Amino acid sequence: MNHPQQPPLPLDQPPPNLTLDSFYETECQSMALARVLEASGPALLITGSQSSGKTHLAHIFAEQHGGIIFNPNTMTDQAVLTAADSSAVVLEDGHRWSQHPSAQATAFHLYNQANDLGQRLLVTGQNSIASWNLTLPDLISRLHACLQISVTNPDETALHMVTAKLFADRQLAVSSRTISFALSRVDRSFASAAQLVAQIDHAIQWGERRVTTTLVKDLIAARTASDDTDGDER
Repeated sequence: MNHPQQPPLPLDQPPPNLTLDSFYETECQSMALARVLEASGPALLITGSQSSGKTHLAHIFAEQHGGIIFNPNTMTDQAVLTAADSSAVVLEDGHRWSQHPSAQATAFHLYNQANDLGQRLLVTGQNSIASWNLTLPDLISRLHACLQISVTNPDETALHMVTAKLFADRQLAVSSRTISFALSRVDRSFASAAQLVAQIDHAIQWGERRVTTTLVKDLIAARTASDDTDGDER
């Protein structure tokens, strides 16, 4: 008697590889990467939409310059003391600082400290400073004094090329047509492409199916059904 196959157990995904070697440089990010790699320079502000590569650039910056990374949750009074021993400082998610009581004041002090100590400084955030709803005028003026660089999501050609490489890294043979079909159904970002490849690789390992357009359709349908079920339960 054949027993029906059980759904695969969720697999713990490895943490994202946010090193320089794993960075997919495209035209829309080349200027930002060049500035991040400079041994010295002015305070940087990198803005862009979600999943456009800001966090990856932030980790490269910290890796290259011996820096420490703070996000709104860790931007407390203690952060100023901790950062004093670093060669560089990264302040992430400026668009969320207004939602955390101490983040704006801490960012202001970290900016001044970096300037006093000669530390490299990088700030990241979505969209423009004006949309961050900041209320500390001195902080706003310092952010406007930064060298501002905007990064965007990759174009279709770059995203297709990177996705093909991600499949090849997993030793999966996938047609160009199937890649194009899959990318037309996800957000246009490297992060979404990487997640899609991981999901397809998981399905292949469990079901021993080839990577086809039909498989991609099935995965998207299953994910949509799961999202609908979650919505009904909320």
